[in-house]
Amino acid sequence: MNTNLRKLTWSFLTLLLGMNFLQAQFVDYDPAYYAANDFELANLEIPISEIYPGGENRMGIAQLNQPLYESATVAQAWLADDEMVLGIHYNGETKAYPIRVISWHEVVAAQFGDEKVLVTYAPLTASGQAFATSDFGISALVYNNNTLLYDKNTRSLWTQLGGDGVAGENAAKKLKQIPVVYTSWGEWKAKFTDTKVLSIDNGQGIDYSKAAYAKYENTVELPYPVAFSKNKLPFKSRVVGIEVDGKFKAYPFSMLTQNTEDFFNGMKIQIQYNEDTHSTWVTDEEGTLIPSAVCYWYAWYAFHSNTEIYGFLPELTPLAVLNDE
Repeated sequence: MNTNLRKLTWSFLTLLLGMNFLQAQFVDYDPAYYAANDFELANLEIPISEIYPGGENRMGIAQLNQPLYESATVAQAWLADDEMVLGIHYNGETKAYPIRVISWHEVVAAQFGDEKVLVTYAPLTASGQAFATSDFGISALVYNNNTLLYDKNTRSLWTQLGGDGVAGENAAKKLKQIPVVYTSWGEWKAKFTDTKVLSIDNGQGIDYSKAAYAKYENTVELPYPVAFSKNKLPFKSRVVGIEVDGKFKAYPFSMLTQNTEDFFNGMKIQIQYNEDTHSTWVTDEEGTLIPSAVCYWYAWYAFHSNTEIYGFLPELTPLAVLNDE
């Protein structure tokens, strides 16, 4: 091949690749879908330009489909009282998921009585959530720096933080949330002595002595962009996020007292908070646990840019600008 022909061929290939790149950027308008990580991103509820491939493929994270549990007595040998767990008391059963264990797996297919429950933890947003569903997997796609899950029946995509369908046949649907308590192991076992604990025997070759993303927590950078951000709070400060009938409110840890009470959108919210351990128990007026999300501030705001913030002046108040960025 002579030099001129090589140049012409290279120019044509460059133009073709460029056209494909542009097509990929605007595919949420036309055509109807775009294949990413073997998923057809059709019927999108979010811009395709804000969906990013994660660092792992779908088989790269060892989600637990048949999890092993052990008693609180056995777990005492390796689980310290001040370590944080996701606690679930539901359908007559009680289980604890240590953060440093579930962070390696992110998705656990659990059973509570006769009901299947999906227990999840997304290390990038530090959010633990549970849903009344099953047969889900990790897509290895990321939106707002948060893991996108997929259901194995329709291969639709769902956000981990809120359980919202964002692509595929089940787009615009919402999973039923199960209340999760972000608490210390010491407090959880004191309240539920018969609790089961996600075992460290679940992983072969996994070093459970530290969380999977231990270094990430102490950094300020985010590996992926987010749609909205606001500097009213430090990006990686923790908040309790609550939804009541389509309205959203964030309760910064820094604003919580031992017993915080608030009326939000017609509902009385009660948060028991331990400043030493950062345990948060969120209940209604009767003391019944309600769904909530403990996560980084940046993550809550990225998904809910219209959120209210407990302890802050409303956005429309002129004095509120003094607390803004």
